[in-house]
Amino acid sequence: EKILFRETGISHLLAVSGQHIMVIIVCLAAILHWLKVPPLSRSIMTALFLIFYAMTTTGSPSVWRALIMYLCVATILHTEAFPSPVRPVSIAALLYRPALIFNAAFQLSFTAVLSIVFLREPIERLFRRFYFPETFSRYMAITLAASFGTIPMTAMLFGTVSASSLLVNPLIIWSFSYILPVAFITAVLSIFWPGASIIVAPGLSLVLDGLLVLLGKAQT
Repeated sequence: EKILFRETGISHLLAVSGQHIMVIIVCLAAILHWLKVPPLSRSIMTALFLIFYAMTTTGSPSVWRALIMYLCVATILHTEAFPSPVRPVSIAALLYRPALIFNAAFQLSFTAVLSIVFLREPIERLFRRFYFPETFSRYMAITLAASFGTIPMTAMLFGTVSASSLLVNPLIIWSFSYILPVAFITAVLSIFWPGASIIVAPGLSLVLDGLLVLLGKAQT
């Protein structure tokens, strides 16, 4: 399966990455909003949980980049400072050790984010010109911007580029927004309510099986 993920260009989904941070932020925001926690307290509680989460993971550059960017964005929102998508990325980069600039994960992570910042809008306009819905256009623009932006870096670092990744990434990235929280819920339920986890697990297994079938077709 590792070979399957590598040859279809989605190995990044197996790593603890910024996407995991994003899913955690969305889930925490929904739960804390449902509990009627005030916005400022919500941001502080989310930040503390993310710091704890980052410290318990492998500490990959993409995780710390996403964490620092969240802290910057939360600060901007609560202080009504001038928003700029480049500033949080720059601050996150400056807080790293200089030696990490030669780290492949560091290079790919920041290249992907900067590609989204600068390439998303023109790609989205192109989709909108063909009358695609706004949500679909934005989703496709983000995934394609990250893919196009990292192709040169991937070719330089690994000597190969997966052409199928341009098709596969937009098709399956959304599924991880379901897979990650459901997998977490299943793990928690297995401890406190094993019977409920048995009910939830088959749905997760079905999605994973479908994902592997799709990747097999893409690999071919």
